[in-house]
Amino acid sequence: MNFLSIDTSVYSTSVAVTQDYQLKAELTSNESQSHSEKIIEHIDKVLNLSQMTLQDMDCFVCTFGPGSFTGLRIGASTIKGFAQIFDKPIIGISVLEAMAYSVPNKGGLLCPMIDAQRDQVYSGWYRWEEQKVTRLLEEGIYSVEELLRRADKQSETLIFLGNGLGKFKGKESLEKRENTVLLPEMFYPIKASHLGALAVEKYRQQEDCYTWQNFEPKYFRKSQAEIQREKRMKGE
Repeated sequence: MNFLSIDTSVYSTSVAVTQDYQLKAELTSNESQSHSEKIIEHIDKVLNLSQMTLQDMDCFVCTFGPGSFTGLRIGASTIKGFAQIFDKPIIGISVLEAMAYSVPNKGGLLCPMIDAQRDQVYSGWYRWEEQKVTRLLEEGIYSVEELLRRADKQSETLIFLGNGLGKFKGKESLEKRENTVLLPEMFYPIKASHLGALAVEKYRQQEDCYTWQNFEPKYFRKSQAEIQREKRMKGE
């Protein structure tokens, strides 16, 4: 099975072509250009490196959130266009699940976090079980205080990663907590090759499988523009 995977969920752009679990080509960049300026160029380069075409793909893979509203829309619209043209399915991957998957299986609870503004983070907790990451805490928006309370109740090692770590500065320091590991930036942002690897089993199980007609980003919250529009409609 050939997969073209893309991620534009936050500030980086990542594209990969994989054949089952084998990586054929990958390109990840964090440049000043916008996702819309980079994504097609990256896809062309990765296809050339892999000596494949879009027609060779059996499935298209894309992160559906959480992340930047604009970035998620660019990724979704790109992958939906390919899926429609070539009549192929889409596998949607959670950004948080992909972050957890990037951590080697060495035990402990995996706690990916993405900055959600307003002293909050997007998070969901995972654990490696039988060669796959299994969700233990439902993905959603959590306050720093709530995650700290949940961490206090855990006896096993907690492994935190992601740009949401910055929200804990000035709070109770995670570095001083026992059984706590803070991973460096190399484990974030997302690598599209991880999306391709996650997609293999999802495709086989028809899990998180969509068509171009029903694949949409999951924003977890309303955008600031939507909030302001609702306020105007209410006359606030």
